[in-house]
Amino acid sequence: MWRSRRTTGLLLLPLLFVASCFGFVRPASRIADPMTNIPVATIPEASLPIVVMSKGIPHVELKTGSGPFHVPPNASFLIPSERTSWVEAFLNDHQRVSSEGAWKLRVRTAARNAQDIEIYWVHDGYRGSGYHATATKITLRYRKWTGPGFGIIAGGVAFVLNSVVWIIALLFFQVYRAYVRRRDALACTDPQPPA
Repeated sequence: MWRSRRTTGLLLLPLLFVASCFGFVRPASRIADPMTNIPVATIPEASLPIVVMSKGIPHVELKTGSGPFHVPPNASFLIPSERTSWVEAFLNDHQRVSSEGAWKLRVRTAARNAQDIEIYWVHDGYRGSGYHATATKITLRYRKWTGPGFGIIAGGVAFVLNSVVWIIALLFFQVYRAYVRRRDALACTDPQPPA
């Protein structure tokens, strides 16, 4: 019985390791994501997507150069923070670049009337921009640019994070097991008090 439990454990551990690796994909992607940010001047002629809100309706404009860019009449560069997911869904429903892929939008409030915005098209990697926006103008900060190889980098980071957690857990388990064995050994060798 002991041998079959050990064999089951040896077969189960690698499967648990691989399964738990998937749990680290999202944090690993966040850790690796800044590696996709490159200076705007690296490829000055490539267009960058910018979200413009016109009468409450979002659309993407493609800009070239490094800006700063000013808002068209009756429009704003600010995205209502409570409507970020709606804006993303609207762009994916009404302004798709191709039939494959999707827009991804991240909005972070930087100050009272300012936001840091990332907008990029995801398909076999992603292409887009990160910029600082006020209601009337934007300043480009970086391009988001990566190919399909980004998955390998994020997967490698997930593997490393998972390995660190497993090593700590296994070391803790070994120390605890040694403590229990020692405690049990001491309990067996303690002389019994006379009756």
